[in-house]
Amino acid sequence: MGNRIFFSHASADKELVERVVDFFVSSMDIQRREIFCTSLKGTLPPGKEFIPRIKQEIAGCKVVVMLITQAYLESPFCLAELGAAWALNQEIYPLTVSPVTYKDLERTPLKGIQCLDLQSEEDLSVLYDSFVKSEIAESNELLFRKGLHQFLAGGPAHGSASEEQPGIIDHAEELKDYIKGLEDQAAKKDVQAKFLLGCIYSEGILVPQDTRKGIEYLREAADNDDPAAQYRLSSLYYRGVMGEPDFDKAFQWEKKAADNRYVPAMEGLAWLYRAGLGCERDLEKAKYWYEQAAEYGYVGAYSPLAATCETLLLDDAVKWWEKAADLNDSYACYHLGKLYKDGYGKQKPNYQKAADLFRRASEPEHNQVEAQYELGQMYYLGYGFVGRDFKEALRWFQSAAETGQVDSQYNTAYQYQYGLGVEQNVDAAIEWYEKAAAHGHALSQVDVANLYASLHTAAGYEKARHWYEQACEQNCFKAYRKLGDLYFWGLGCQADRAKALRYYRKAAEQGDDIAKAKLGMV
Repeated sequence: MGNRIFFSHASADKELVERVVDFFVSSMDIQRREIFCTSLKGTLPPGKEFIPRIKQEIAGCKVVVMLITQAYLESPFCLAELGAAWALNQEIYPLTVSPVTYKDLERTPLKGIQCLDLQSEEDLSVLYDSFVKSEIAESNELLFRKGLHQFLAGGPAHGSASEEQPGIIDHAEELKDYIKGLEDQAAKKDVQAKFLLGCIYSEGILVPQDTRKGIEYLREAADNDDPAAQYRLSSLYYRGVMGEPDFDKAFQWEKKAADNRYVPAMEGLAWLYRAGLGCERDLEKAKYWYEQAAEYGYVGAYSPLAATCETLLLDDAVKWWEKAADLNDSYACYHLGKLYKDGYGKQKPNYQKAADLFRRASEPEHNQVEAQYELGQMYYLGYGFVGRDFKEALRWFQSAAETGQVDSQYNTAYQYQYGLGVEQNVDAAIEWYEKAAAHGHALSQVDVANLYASLHTAAGYEKARHWYEQACEQNCFKAYRKLGDLYFWGLGCQADRAKALRYYRKAAEQGDDIAKAKLGMV
């Protein structure tokens, strides 16, 4: 079956065209594959003559939609498409875009033909009704009305010839109404509303951060056996957003979520068992939960599962690492330190020996940055040989970070952000996050974007959008959802609800429950 809609437009109007196509897709339930539009990626195959294909599509489509801008009227190719559609007696829908008026069409085949104004609610409703009657669009009045208002609220549409630039739309009042609506639903015991409010207040992007309130909402949802809320609570306690990390509570909620078959929590619980955080270290249980996550298709469990199995099966290889370490082989010291830290075969971890080996590998003549990172981790997490020491952890993280070790740059930023072992310094946190982010560290890209967004300024939101977009290029579901928030509410950009919904869907496809909840309430 051919494309139902041929979209005739000037290439100079690409940005506006994409916005209109998104409106058709999200508000009229038209499949993108049913729209032939040369500005859409993948429409025309490379290396092929495109003019015969365009002729074929005009002849075979059900309707022709024309985006009539000044650039369109000045393009001989566009006018040729218009003439072809007219000559083939195709059903056409000309959409005029300011400043074009009907007088500009008098010297074209559109003279005397009823045109529709792209900025008119009434005209777009006429277009929708016609599409429904022609069975091009699905009949869903509620979906269309929501999408229509969002499209028109996105600011005035202009062709490329216009000098005007759309400004940022202030959705402050609408956002307040949204939060108030969620709070009203939460007061009626709506678990999903409580989950969303918990995420919104704990993140502090759409509203000023209120971690305590966020945890209260999440706790209420978690007590109602909502696994997504349980998982989110565990994450907050693990990160120590109310002060120092609380691994006992993190383990408690991670276990509840995993027992409720929440797949990301299975992987998280395996890590807690593997590291002995909030529980007795148990590699067999770690292996079990990694296997559970893997069986549910969680690909992030594959590598740590392999590493856990390898640790369980190690035998006398250690003696050869020890011989190399005795000769001050820095890599052997580092690798042997890892084995003593994690335990191997039937041998339990020896944290003191691990730390000694990491220190040897970190000496100036060796400067094994991975060993410095491991030492930082041991002090940060409080591995047996010492109590937790954030100050000492930061010393080792920052030493490795200064030589470019990306994970250490992230951890250094994290400690500055939350004031762990050092006076809280958001500027220093941003600096270190951006160093790691510039090397493609997706979590740093998201976290630095979160900090910029939490400033609640136009400049802050603009920088946040940049880093969320960078993380999206790495297919990071958290970035998709948060970038969707910026476009949904017009924060640091022109509001674009259709684009926001696309980002929410991308996040939801990867299992993001916050995005799923938002889609369910749009």
